[in-house]
Amino acid sequence: GKQSLHLVSRDDKKHRIVFQPWKQAVDENLERIKESKARKEAAKERIKTVAAKAIDSKAIEKLKKDGFIHLPGIVEKETVNNALREINRLMGASSEGGADKFKAKFSPNSPPITNLFNNSAIPLIVQRLIGMQKAPSQGAGQIALRFPGDFCANGQTHITPDQYEGVRKGWHIDGAPSNFLPKVTDHWGEVHNFDALCGVLLSTVDEKMSGELCCYPGSHYELAEHFEKKGFDEIRKTGKLPNGKDTDSVLKSKPVHCLGKPGDVFIANYMTAHFIAPNVSPNIRYAIYFRVRGPSFTSKKHHPEPMLKPWIHWKGMVGSNAGDIDDSKVGDEEDGEPEATQARVGVLRRLASIDYVKPKSIFFDNGDDENPE
Repeated sequence: GKQSLHLVSRDDKKHRIVFQPWKQAVDENLERIKESKARKEAAKERIKTVAAKAIDSKAIEKLKKDGFIHLPGIVEKETVNNALREINRLMGASSEGGADKFKAKFSPNSPPITNLFNNSAIPLIVQRLIGMQKAPSQGAGQIALRFPGDFCANGQTHITPDQYEGVRKGWHIDGAPSNFLPKVTDHWGEVHNFDALCGVLLSTVDEKMSGELCCYPGSHYELAEHFEKKGFDEIRKTGKLPNGKDTDSVLKSKPVHCLGKPGDVFIANYMTAHFIAPNVSPNIRYAIYFRVRGPSFTSKKHHPEPMLKPWIHWKGMVGSNAGDIDDSKVGDEEDGEPEATQARVGVLRRLASIDYVKPKSIFFDNGDDENPE
């Protein structure tokens, strides 16, 4: 096509061309670089402050006792909004899978998603808890949306006490083999365990039964005792856990409903039993999950020891070998791909072995399970 030169207003900084002495141009570019660096340094300091306030001795003791912890206001509002915008954009552009794709079956590696972890205080918090020499990063995040009616009876947006009992007894821990996602979770003969589950809440969940995460306090110790007695053959071969009718003989505490606000973070030990509450609210619950493996994991294969001693990899939990915090890469915003290679992204996706686990059906007359685990 033809090219032409148009006169524009001096105030039109997007389209105007300014001819100026080279020294002035260099000075202005240097000033912009200086301002950008100052913003990044300020962001780093904010992140360090948030991380330092989030984890104290009281928080560590609660995490150790319960197996999970709620950390309010960890991720900044702008970062949360960027992730929401990206999720909604992806849903609007999706031509395959529909809404079901966004129920923990999709782990994009785009910066608006991974920045929830990489450009927040989460890496410093996890680094301190696990005792890592360098703050971890993530190459993908698992989108986990809960729509009104999820885990309710077919076509309904309410649930009876008996139906809720069936849902809570359908708890799980991630990484057990299943048919949930072909070529991802059907790793029969192996358990893909890890150290920490990190969930970032992106929407307000201030009432129970709104599709929220629910955790059984102390279940990390109770399941460790179970596997000490029973071994790992059954879970490796069949993916079976002592849930369903066996739940109350193994798990002694009532589940806690993890309510919160956008930017709140929930961190759980891998061994903590959890499930998703039915969503009888009028709103979609938005969340993103990340799985962290510390340096004690030498491969993606099953590591039995931390399933028998849940805190054995969490060196920072006992106040030793915590290492110095390396925050040199925290808060650096990059427009390009994350540092993790595509191979690592693949591993992370395989590790993301299910926040969305449908319990054995208590609703359907034909007994079929929509999303078998």
